[in-house]
Amino acid sequence: EDMIREQKIYHKYLAQRHEEEKAQEKEFDRILEEDKEKKLAEKDKELKLEKEARKQLEDEVMCTRKLQVQEKLQREAKEQEERAMEQKHINEGLKELNCEEKENFA
Repeated sequence: EDMIREQKIYHKYLAQRHEEEKAQEKEFDRILEEDKEKKLAEKDKELKLEKEARKQLEDEVMCTRKLQVQEKLQREAKEQEERAMEQKHINEGLKELNCEEKENFA
């Protein structure tokens, strides 16, 4: 009888230990899952920040490039205007020279 009672106590103890181990394992799995989710969230945040930084850099480069193109167009327009003025002065000079030659010829 004592042996049966002790066996029952021992089996009860083993069952309790088994439940405790299962609970500890479940808690460990929960902690691992939380850690995994935390790391994924951090990685997602890091990727989002990198993407935003790339987008900002791209926007800055495009803005700078647009400004460079505008400056080039303005410079070319100014140069064209200067060439037109030079041509106008040359034409006026030739016209005057031509008039002087006509006067001299006459």
